[in-house]
Amino acid sequence: PEVVGVQRFLEMANELRYTDNPDGGKYQAYSEDQVNNWVKNNATNPNQYPITDWQDLILEKSATRQSHSIHLSGGSKVVKTKASLAYDEVGGLYGDRYFQRYTLRVNNDFNITQKLSATLDFNVKRTKHHMPQFTPFGMMRYMPAIYAGVWDDGRIAEGKSGANPYGLMKLGGTTEKWYTALGGKASIDFKPFDGFKISAIVAPRFNYDKFKTFKKAASYTLADDPNTIGGYLDNSGLYNTTKLSETRNDSYNVTTQLIANYAKKFAGKHDINLMAGYENYYEYIEELGADRDGYVLTNFPYLNNGPKDLIGNSGKGKEYAYRSYFGRVMYSYADRYLFQANIRHDGSSRFAKKHRWGTFPSFSAGWIATAEKFMENQKIVDYLKLRASWGRVGNDLSGARFMYMPSVWSQNGSYSFGINNPNSSEAYGEGTLGNTDVTWETADKQNYGLDVNFSSDRLSLNFDYFFEHRTGIL
Repeated sequence: PEVVGVQRFLEMANELRYTDNPDGGKYQAYSEDQVNNWVKNNATNPNQYPITDWQDLILEKSATRQSHSIHLSGGSKVVKTKASLAYDEVGGLYGDRYFQRYTLRVNNDFNITQKLSATLDFNVKRTKHHMPQFTPFGMMRYMPAIYAGVWDDGRIAEGKSGANPYGLMKLGGTTEKWYTALGGKASIDFKPFDGFKISAIVAPRFNYDKFKTFKKAASYTLADDPNTIGGYLDNSGLYNTTKLSETRNDSYNVTTQLIANYAKKFAGKHDINLMAGYENYYEYIEELGADRDGYVLTNFPYLNNGPKDLIGNSGKGKEYAYRSYFGRVMYSYADRYLFQANIRHDGSSRFAKKHRWGTFPSFSAGWIATAEKFMENQKIVDYLKLRASWGRVGNDLSGARFMYMPSVWSQNGSYSFGINNPNSSEAYGEGTLGNTDVTWETADKQNYGLDVNFSSDRLSLNFDYFFEHRTGIL
């Protein structure tokens, strides 16, 4: 967005003060000389009368982007393989910022026999984000132009009492984030007779994330003395020490499925499709964090190089699992009368055993009226379909993994055993109480609709009436 000029900003600042306190006069924030001569004085004394275009100082005019990829495919009647390798890189519009990504995909299809086939796929992705530790966008938009981002010789300036988005971006350190993901899928399809297929699928995924933030002490020197530190830059907290924070997240999940499908058309008019399946999902996540503060060596971002008396660490793990049994029946008569029924029986690790399972059915029906004989000779409506559905869905996503269990917190040195015992021991206390009766949030949904096409399908009308009722909201 466009910003007002320096003189208008000074006038507006005075107008604001005058509105709050008319008795104080019209030049409460800035003197009449400053308002009228700031721009002129900038030409001879830019340090005392700065005019800073923060967006122009911080933002680049453009950013580079490059993509490279190699694709290979080949095979025989039995095996077919497709593989691709790609590299992407995107530059940043501010500071030392860039994004890199490597991607490898390999898909294999196996025709073992006429009735038996299989697939084996895997993919690897490695991503890196490199950026300044401080993101300047917010402060850049509201910082007035009357504060210096740099002194006239190019050194980092004070800004507004240490608030200098350009200086924080340049001197405040860096953040690097690495994401490594390895995924795969193996499946077997068996077709013992026409229309019937059994599929077995296993799909694991492994993730390893590494984050490193090296927040550096960022000082500025005086305008008239490059050898004297005037203070430290500030963003709701002084950048007066150098601190390294590292995080490691290690996770994996595995999805397994067993699905049977049967599709058949009888007597030319009866279409039936049956499906039954089982799915199991398990996820485990472990997180580890460590930090040290007060670094003297600011060019070596490793934990061992930091002081041993200013350290921190953290770690936690979590897991989640669900299991589902599901089925579906689809029937169509002469592509005119349509019916579908579904059912799921789901179990979630988020709930206690006695409330872990939920059953969720759904039904839908449709009638294509224009397929009836009595509609054949009319020329007003090209297509007319009436439809209705009812279904119940469940939700177990509440934010808490184990709502039925109490949370536990610890506090070091909080309890002493015995009488006159100067030594305290670590104690644990119960935080949030668990709710063993919590269970699935359910939503009953109804939908009634009408689809009509006119004028050789050039005009269409769709009407829906939808109703939803939720219970047990988590």
